[in-house]
Amino acid sequence: MKSFLNIGVDMKKRFIVFGLALFSSAAALAQNDLKTVATVTLAKTEQISVKMLRVRVEQMEAALGRVLNADERREVLDAMINERLALQAAEM
Repeated sequence: MKSFLNIGVDMKKRFIVFGLALFSSAAALAQNDLKTVATVTLAKTEQISVKMLRVRVEQMEAALGRVLNADERREVLDAMINERLALQAAEM
């Protein structure tokens, strides 16, 4: 069995390219979580991120024991928006 240091240059390049691709995809996914899906502004500006929505959808799916469809996910987002609007209205 060859050690990492004894493998060919081509194989080392492949490992490096694979590592960079893996790192890049992880970074892209992390940035995707931070993207805004909704902005709520009544008394102040609040954003709802992809990650926040995903967490709420996962909670609902776990409670229901099934996967939500696209319309149901949109209803979850609408409920999150309405919650923030109600909280902001109460603060005014």
